[in-house]
Amino acid sequence: MAEAGETKVRKREREPITFVCFVVLLLASVVVIGVYVDGEFINKGHDTVQYGDSVKVDYTGSLYGYYDEGSDTVVPVIFDTSVESVGKNADYLFLKSFNKTSYSNLTVNIGTKGMIEGFENALIGHDIGDTVKVCIPAGEGYTVGNFNKSGTSFTFNQNMTVSASEFKSFYGIDDTLSSPYPFDYMGMHLMATPSGSSQVTVNYQVAAGQTYDVYTSEKLGKVTMNISSVADGKVTYTLTITGYKEVKNADGTNVQVEGVNAIEMITLAMFPGVSTNIVGYDGTTVVYNNATDSHAVLSNTALYFVIKIVSRV
Repeated sequence: MAEAGETKVRKREREPITFVCFVVLLLASVVVIGVYVDGEFINKGHDTVQYGDSVKVDYTGSLYGYYDEGSDTVVPVIFDTSVESVGKNADYLFLKSFNKTSYSNLTVNIGTKGMIEGFENALIGHDIGDTVKVCIPAGEGYTVGNFNKSGTSFTFNQNMTVSASEFKSFYGIDDTLSSPYPFDYMGMHLMATPSGSSQVTVNYQVAAGQTYDVYTSEKLGKVTMNISSVADGKVTYTLTITGYKEVKNADGTNVQVEGVNAIEMITLAMFPGVSTNIVGYDGTTVVYNNATDSHAVLSNTALYFVIKIVSRV
């Protein structure tokens, strides 16, 4: 019997509430299980890059090491990037051929070999949003050809005739000369003389025994030109390199190029129309190439890529 003032709750009034709670709990469980099954079994790997996929990536390619892993012994040199904040960062070192003015994602079609094969394969198995690091061994990246030469003594013409526009772009001097114009370049004394309406003759006023620092970098070292002789319009010189960084294999041994220890590339532009990439040095012998095409410059060289998988295409 219910006491006075107490309302008796019948069993049938309690049952609907219990039933509703049970249904809500059951539905919630089904949703959770469904999400788990969908993610773990039905659509597992949906965000994972697979062979045949097309994805957009950001990348930075460098020599000697990953661009963000420099050290006292390894100074990465960036040769290409799609990341504007990297390409405009003065704290990084760039290959001289790097001249990027615009930046955008790269579309990679996995398996088509539109990119270096090792670059494409490195993305397989990774998820959208992942950052991947891959080293492409020498011989598996750009294999345009071997442009390397070696020497201990070099020559150049004491008098060089170039177009007025080339004179302006190389030396940074107005191309509308009307009379002989003396100036200094890399510490050398030069005399520019107009030759016709669109040419300039440049005379290198150097003498045997003189030395000039033609390249200086806190990170890569210093290159000094030593004039050996000047005769019959030819200047003969040798190069001395100090403070350079040797390139090592993974086991710590020296990388060899043309039988000489490889060094981190130093690019010189001493004369109009000539770009010299020094890639090896043993104290006397200089290994170099005059390649200007970026793929040729990087031919048969290990390449280090940092790649961020941005999205699917």
